[in-house]
Amino acid sequence: MTLVQNVLLAAVVFCFFIGIGWLAVPDATATAWMGSAPVSFTGTWSVLPVSQSLVQVSLIMAAVSGLNFTAVSTSDATYRRTFVDPAFEEVEEALRVRHAYLATGRDDNPGAPDNPDNMAENSAS
Repeated sequence: MTLVQNVLLAAVVFCFFIGIGWLAVPDATATAWMGSAPVSFTGTWSVLPVSQSLVQVSLIMAAVSGLNFTAVSTSDATYRRTFVDPAFEEVEEALRVRHAYLATGRDDNPGAPDNPDNMAENSAS
């Protein structure tokens, strides 16, 4: 769950900086800041109304934000209690149920390919 949240946060931050940069920094201002005109994309990506430098800066900011979120989420006890611990409890419960099922020795699906009784039949075909 934390990985999904991290990727979503980075994507939102990336889109936010792309939007802010596209709206707030016109080409004339970018040219004045960089000393040359912003480089546009070529080929398939040429339809994008943003420059390569804006995308690069937005990617860096998104990566740093994702890294910061990872550091905070792994070290914050409240976050762990709220999001991570319930996920671990669900996985532990699923593993307990699977272990209990396997301990019974029952086979509710005798035709399953991973059934040991069918291994010889499956390898012969």
